[in-house]
Amino acid sequence: MGREYGIKINIVQLNDYIESINQYTAGQFDGCTMTNMDALTIPAAGGVDTTALITGSYSDGNDGVVLKGSAKTLADLKGMSVYLPELSVSHYLLVRGLEKAGLQEKDVKVVNTSDADIVSAFGTKQRPRRRSMEPQLSAIKKTPQTSEVFSSAQVPGELIDMMVVNTQTLKDNPALGKALTGAWFEMMAKMQAGDRPGAERHGGRFRHRPCGLPGAAENDPPVLDRRRDADVHLQPGAGKNHAARGAVFV
Repeated sequence: MGREYGIKINIVQLNDYIESINQYTAGQFDGCTMTNMDALTIPAAGGVDTTALITGSYSDGNDGVVLKGSAKTLADLKGMSVYLPELSVSHYLLVRGLEKAGLQEKDVKVVNTSDADIVSAFGTKQRPRRRSMEPQLSAIKKTPQTSEVFSSAQVPGELIDMMVVNTQTLKDNPALGKALTGAWFEMMAKMQAGDRPGAERHGGRFRHRPCGLPGAAENDPPVLDRRRDADVHLQPGAGKNHAARGAVFV
């Protein structure tokens, strides 16, 4: 898509979700994938006007709260320490779960933990309660004797995964928005048409796996609605014209 609009787009994957948003807010990237909640807090608080180009999914279970032990419930959270990226969409999901259990945030202790450390930390005895997102959530749920006590499927429409860009950058370089949204819809069309080889080719270009859903049927929900696969960030100047044409992915 970048070739069609005469621009070069550099894409970088960062493994720390909150840090990626911080870097976007600081101007290190022109765009970033994040949830609606986080877009309305971190960049906004930093004075960065942001435009959502793509509302990719409504999470629908891709975010969850997991406890060690079988047959656990939300009520078992009372008095526990919960490990998550503080003041993020993870924090929001926890509070919504507590509300549904008749609890308040003061009934638990929130321990700030990077999402990059969630899976490795879950196995320690000192950290038995965890709020996580995909793809970490699937790995944690495979651990024996665990209970998912709450998920984003229970608050439909509240957690939205988005592709956002700096509003001023978009105004200065409208081709950036056209290229990104065009690539998105092209990939979606291939996935929903069952074109797995085509989806894999595009997935490789964008440093995304084809969502790990072989054999997805045409009437399945959009594949990307089922995961938050990687945090993708656009390097500064991505929307500007370059002598070289086409998209370059890092």
